[in-house]
Amino acid sequence: NHFNTIVEAVEEGRGIYQNIRKVVLYLLSGSFAEVVLIAGSLLAGLPLAVLPAQILWVNLIEDSLPNMALAFDKGNKENMNMPPRKKHEPIIDKEMKMMIAIISIVSNIVLFGLFYYFWKVTGDIALARTLMFVGLGIDSLLYIYSVRSMRRHVWHMNPFDNKYLTGAVLFGWLMLVGAVYLPPLQLLLRTVSLSWEYWIVMGAFGLLNVALIEIVKGVFLVKKVR
Repeated sequence: NHFNTIVEAVEEGRGIYQNIRKVVLYLLSGSFAEVVLIAGSLLAGLPLAVLPAQILWVNLIEDSLPNMALAFDKGNKENMNMPPRKKHEPIIDKEMKMMIAIISIVSNIVLFGLFYYFWKVTGDIALARTLMFVGLGIDSLLYIYSVRSMRRHVWHMNPFDNKYLTGAVLFGWLMLVGAVYLPPLQLLLRTVSLSWEYWIVMGAFGLLNVALIEIVKGVFLVKKVR
């Protein structure tokens, strides 16, 4: 019975819709990396780049809590400045498809190239698989901050304003490190301990995906709200 109630309801609805888009983008971007690694290994006649148990760990441990934490993100301030979306507008629009395609193609070529390089140079398939496992985990824990907003760059957002996301990411880092260094988890996941140089390499790969997302946002999305 009050106009402000209608405005607040619209704002809440737009925030929920944006959060759904974030979750879809986050899950699809990560899933394509795993598909490409497995398919690329099979087509090239190489050993599997990442094992099923490692994929499950990334999907259930590294991705799940950050994914759920996105639901608690506050709506962007720009939401109420945007015109109403079309009735039949798909959740995955052309900009999101472009972002997923670029991330998948570029980052997966780099990741698969790293697998092939480290396997050939070291001759240690367990080491190469551990690096792919760590790369997928780090990637998930970093680029989630970029997908929090399709209209603002990551450096324009407060990374700590969602306490659930902060806790989920910290938990993910602890579990990722534990999966690499704790003997029971090493046995379960067939991982090996890594030196700090390898962490730097895979961290750089994670930052590459963040950079790709921000570039695509700058070209297709951020300009729309200026």
